[in-house]
Amino acid sequence: MNVSLTPELERFVQEKVKSGRYLSASEVMREALRLMEERDKIREWRLAKLQAEINAGIGKLAEKKCWMVRQFSRTQSSNSSLSPTLEILNNYV
Repeated sequence: MNVSLTPELERFVQEKVKSGRYLSASEVMREALRLMEERDKIREWRLAKLQAEINAGIGKLAEKKCWMVRQFSRTQSSNSSLSPTLEILNNYV
């Protein structure tokens, strides 16, 4: 496999080899790809965690909505002005 690099990236790779930390450009590229893979895994983990937190928040909103609807339902027969409020609540969840 051949890879084309910009002149800046090629200099960067060459500097890494010259530093002695890497024996070849291939080692530099392998390390770069390992780091990219690690970053992708961390990003996936963070995304999954964020999605779980969003789902938990939506669940809490749904629970609160149900509680509010029950509370409003008890008083709705004595106060008909609550119907618009119930409609608004239903639009949020």
